[in-house]
Amino acid sequence: MTSFRKLSTGWEYRISYKDSGGNYRRKAGKGYRTKVEATQAAAKMEIALLHPEELAKEISLADFVEQWAEIYKKPHVTMRTWAKYETEIRNVRKYFGDLPISKITRIKYQQVFNEMSTQFAQQTLKNLHQPIKSAVKVAIRDHVLKEDFTDGAVIKSSVDSMPVSHKFLEQDEYLHVIEATECRLETPSYFLIYFISVTGMRFAEALGVTWDDIDFNSKVLHVRKSWDWQFTHDFKPTKNKSSVRDIPLSDKTCKLLLEYQSNSWKNDKTNRVAVEVSSNGANKVLRKLVGRQVHLHSLRHTYASYLIAQGVDLMSISRVLGHKDLTITLEVYAHQLDSLKEKSHDEVRNIFNKI
Repeated sequence: MTSFRKLSTGWEYRISYKDSGGNYRRKAGKGYRTKVEATQAAAKMEIALLHPEELAKEISLADFVEQWAEIYKKPHVTMRTWAKYETEIRNVRKYFGDLPISKITRIKYQQVFNEMSTQFAQQTLKNLHQPIKSAVKVAIRDHVLKEDFTDGAVIKSSVDSMPVSHKFLEQDEYLHVIEATECRLETPSYFLIYFISVTGMRFAEALGVTWDDIDFNSKVLHVRKSWDWQFTHDFKPTKNKSSVRDIPLSDKTCKLLLEYQSNSWKNDKTNRVAVEVSSNGANKVLRKLVGRQVHLHSLRHTYASYLIAQGVDLMSISRVLGHKDLTITLEVYAHQLDSLKEKSHDEVRNIFNKI
């Protein structure tokens, strides 16, 4: 039974009902400007109480994806990862508006991505498609949807992805960056660029290194944590378990680090090696040194690429980089392996020439 009354703050509805256990419950809502608004709200609430799956069908795709993300993802991911989900939720709202999830057909879904395919790169489309697809699976399990409208969707961009040249430095560029920065370690941006160049660390990992992570006797850098430079400005775990690793350091790097510690390092309460440096600042310096559009992560890629060119085995490189498995290393550095194909062929020929 539903009743209405007018209060000083607006109209209120009250619904008396039995729950699934047979117990009497009461649900109320207030603050509506008119009785009509209160009646409409009460009608929706009655449906929600008696047939929750029916009301769920009226929810917009954006709202459903947001609910899915808050329940299935937010409690289990880092703040940085959650920020990426928030971006995709905003994109769902932008490109699908308030369209109810139950009104979206395969054709409508494909049309949206066809329109986006001329504006955005492949990874951008995939980043939007994946959370929608996961949320739709939940909608089907909860009987909000009967069919998966994302099934069979062609997610293919006609926009060129970032050129490989932006991801890697040429060998002479890479060596020039190391040479240009190793003599200016007193400048935070130059120090960070050098540090990443000779270790292949991720930006957050480099910021999280403390002096006790460096074993100068064994010439090894222990990567055990990273630094949350976006949100908490505090230490945080590494990207994953495989990111906990040891990185070998050269005699020269150890010497330069000790000189930097004695002469240039600004004592910091966190004991971090790299302080007072930003991603934007370091990227600007790197682009100035190289003379083209590269970024800090290009140094990590180039570090690995350089080791491959020097004949270091892929398993060792994969471990030093902190990849989950060798497959990732093979996928990222396939182009470098292709460039070594003829050299490898010569090595195989020489092996069998000796028989």
